[in-house]
Amino acid sequence: MMGNSARRSLAIGTLVMFSLMVMFNGYGYGQSAVTPLTRAQDLLSQGKYDEAVSVIQGYINETKDKTDRKPDLAAAWYLLAKIYYEVGDDEKCDAALLAVYMAHPGFDQTEPNFGLRERVTKVKAALQAEAQRKQEEQKRAEALKRAEEQRRAEEQKKQEELKKSEVTQKVEDLKKAEEAARTEAKRILEEAQRLEKERKAFEEQLQPKDAAQSAKQKTTGQNPPAAENKIQGNQKYSESVRKAMEAFAEKKKRLETETAQNRAAVSRLAEEPASVIIAMVPIPGKSYAIGKYEVTQGNWRAVMGNNPSAFPKGNHYPVENVSWNDAQEFIRKLNGQTGKSYRLPTVAEWETACRAGTTDERYGYYIDAVAWYKDNSEGSTHPVGQKQPNDYGLYDTLGNVWEWCQDFYGPSGSARVVRGGSWFSMAQYVRSGFLRFYEPDFRCNHLGFRLALDN
Repeated sequence: MMGNSARRSLAIGTLVMFSLMVMFNGYGYGQSAVTPLTRAQDLLSQGKYDEAVSVIQGYINETKDKTDRKPDLAAAWYLLAKIYYEVGDDEKCDAALLAVYMAHPGFDQTEPNFGLRERVTKVKAALQAEAQRKQEEQKRAEALKRAEEQRRAEEQKKQEELKKSEVTQKVEDLKKAEEAARTEAKRILEEAQRLEKERKAFEEQLQPKDAAQSAKQKTTGQNPPAAENKIQGNQKYSESVRKAMEAFAEKKKRLETETAQNRAAVSRLAEEPASVIIAMVPIPGKSYAIGKYEVTQGNWRAVMGNNPSAFPKGNHYPVENVSWNDAQEFIRKLNGQTGKSYRLPTVAEWETACRAGTTDERYGYYIDAVAWYKDNSEGSTHPVGQKQPNDYGLYDTLGNVWEWCQDFYGPSGSARVVRGGSWFSMAQYVRSGFLRFYEPDFRCNHLGFRLALDN
């Protein structure tokens, strides 16, 4: 029997002979050409395996980017695979064979069997399995992409339907307002006509009915009883009008003062940059604080780097068009940046803060003084802090945007509570005790939030 040494020598001799055949007959070199592969053969014949591998690898680096030399590159890799096979490095042998078929997939069709046929089959199977895995991975990626596109399309459709609903509501409101204005104008006209008739009747009654009555009036200087009663009634009416005008003037003066203060606040807030700083107000007798203002677009932009608002007007406007889930993501990032533990308030915490120690539905006598709502918002949000604060110093807890709370509510078991009403709400909904609820992924241009923080 032939020993291992003899078998190895025979294999190397066969390998050298085959490689020379490949180089001289198969891939375009002349018979007298001295190439890196012939040099590698010389080194192999001298038993210098490491030097031979170095020469072949250098040749591979020179040839790998030349598309017209793919057969040469495959031959070099195949020679390297046989060297690794001879020295017993199975892992490198398989890697080299894989490179053969990456460079020239049909290389083995005329290749004789020098002990590598099983390895060739194994590597080709691995190559096919990898190609199949990549194909399946691509299919999964495409399926995920289609699902995401469908989700975005459904979200866009939902937003468009919501906007359409809001536009329809606005049109209906404008029609109602127009009809109310016409009714009021008609009433004023009828009232003016009635007063004109009374004035004429009053003047006629003041006229003397005969000469005797006229003479009596001149002699006594007195008016007839009916006329006297009319004069007294007219005086009382004039006094009531005067008082009403004085009250109106006082209210107008107060509103003008508040408007000037609000404009000054807007100018101040407009100059403030986007900031992660959230002003908090401790609630008396409680272990938590509540945001002085609703979270603004400036706060959101500083933390999240974007602005989802449907009314992107500036850093001092409340952020809106955010879901309960969006608010949670904002809080997670804000806490990571500040090292604090901000959260959404519970329903009970929110209502306690909003009422500010009172039992009234609103903390101000006039709703226009404390809240932006449907009748005064002009169809949009407004900068935070323009209206009067409650007794705890909190602004816009009523109106401007609905505010998400932490609590669950509703038949679905997953919906979350919102409080306070918004710029789009009618007056009866803008009060401390009223609530609504939405699913946690719902977004709308009248949904925002305010933060809480434990002391």
